[in-house]
Amino acid sequence: MTISDQLLLMFSAIGGLNGLLLAAYFFAQRVDPIPHKLLALLLLMLSIRVLKSVLFFFNPDIGKQILQLGLSACWMIGPILLCYCQSVCRPDSSWR
Repeated sequence: MTISDQLLLMFSAIGGLNGLLLAAYFFAQRVDPIPHKLLALLLLMLSIRVLKSVLFFFNPDIGKQILQLGLSACWMIGPILLCYCQSVCRPDSSWR
């Protein structure tokens, strides 16, 4: 592995881990729980997707379960983003 590949791996992994830490921070917040929880879920799904792509790029022989986890996270990004936008734009509406 060349030095440029190592740097790419390091910065990509740091980006995914920062997303995980930020998601944990928003899960721990007590103020305005619904938008923060949805933002934390969105960041978690994006981080899972990024980390799966990093793993697949540097090791194409990873298991099918990890690939499926990344696809499931990608599938969940849309609905979570929609719910987050609705909770921020219309905070007084009901969730039915």
